[in-house]
Amino acid sequence: MTLRAQNFIGYSRSQIKSMAKDSLQGFFFAKEIHNGNKGFIKYENTFEEQTVLFLINNQGICTAVNRMYNFFERDAVMKELTGKYKKISKNEWRFVSRGKEFAVILKEDEWYLKLIIKPRKTSRRGNN
Repeated sequence: MTLRAQNFIGYSRSQIKSMAKDSLQGFFFAKEIHNGNKGFIKYENTFEEQTVLFLINNQGICTAVNRMYNFFERDAVMKELTGKYKKISKNEWRFVSRGKEFAVILKEDEWYLKLIIKPRKTSRRGNN
């Protein structure tokens, strides 16, 4: 389980599909959905029971990444996040990539974890 290659935010649909072949080892393309102004590209890893969704806007650009894990992987995911990114709170980390700041949020459910990577919104005053 590695978090590498998850930040495809800002890349086009075709770039994601091309890069995912090498970056998402063990995952296979499941489907692509377009619904009005939104859509997603879905990859699955049935062996590790993980799913990655690349959220796509109407221009075909990735705006966020969601990854779902089994809850039993919580400790390993938390350890990897804390080792890789700057921890902000219990379930939030931040990092800078390609000159932009990103937020990493881990949401916990009873049976699964949802990892969300998205551009960090900053306040107009620059306090965040």
